[in-house]
Amino acid sequence: MGYEPDPTCCRSLSGHRYCTTTEDYALTVIDVSGVGATVSTWTGSPGQTVRPTATTSLPVDSISVEVRAGDNDQVLLSTVL
Repeated sequence: MGYEPDPTCCRSLSGHRYCTTTEDYALTVIDVSGVGATVSTWTGSPGQTVRPTATTSLPVDSISVEVRAGDNDQVLLSTVL
């Protein structure tokens, strides 16, 4: 089951869904023991490109990174570096 934005704030254009309101997001770093820490948050708006920045002292080969929904902590995207 993938992430779906709140349907009350989205519209369809040429078969694609676009949100018409802002949504909050969090960038979370997970260490090898499974402990997560939020390292950045931001608000996305329709038509806006956001480039959040963050740092961690953990070695890059020992973490995974997740983008989570700000309102419910749902994982939207994850990767192991």
